[in-house]
Amino acid sequence: MAFEQQPPRHFLDDDKFMAAWPRLHPEIKSELLRMEREIKQGMAIYKDRSVGRPKKDATGFYGLELAEAEVYRLEGEPRKTAELEKARRRVAELLAGLAADAAKYDHYRSMDEELDQFQQYAEAQGKTLPQLLREFTAIEQSLRDDTIGGLFVICERYGVNPVQLVMAIHNAPQQPAAH
Repeated sequence: MAFEQQPPRHFLDDDKFMAAWPRLHPEIKSELLRMEREIKQGMAIYKDRSVGRPKKDATGFYGLELAEAEVYRLEGEPRKTAELEKARRRVAELLAGLAADAAKYDHYRSMDEELDQFQQYAEAQGKTLPQLLREFTAIEQSLRDDTIGGLFVICERYGVNPVQLVMAIHNAPQQPAAH
């Protein structure tokens, strides 16, 4: 009896994929499994590195990915109940130990999402986000150190004629000062 490869875990809820899996050529199945394994392990390494863990940390997200893959493999082998339970306990232990790092990683991801609009703005300006932040910080500092000089820096940055700016301010209706 030939060994039947289990489908990639990622596609278990995809009915169309699961219906097509038995008809796929064994080499295509192997390639799909290899791709899924490498992507999942790569993401686990990335998560470990994001929270300060070493690459391929057996107690980190990488170890969790390996343990989850082992559970999935053992679920396809009904005679290995004791090994399966041991692997499930290992997954549970890793999940418990990684709770703080998972929260830290989720926090970093949400920060990345929040910064995305500013990254896009910087790219539209032909700059990196750090370059743009340094530039804006320098403008703010110049306003603090020398308000008039800082206004000239802003005028130069945005291509505004300083005389026209002064005239526009002079001719604008007076607004009450905000406190």
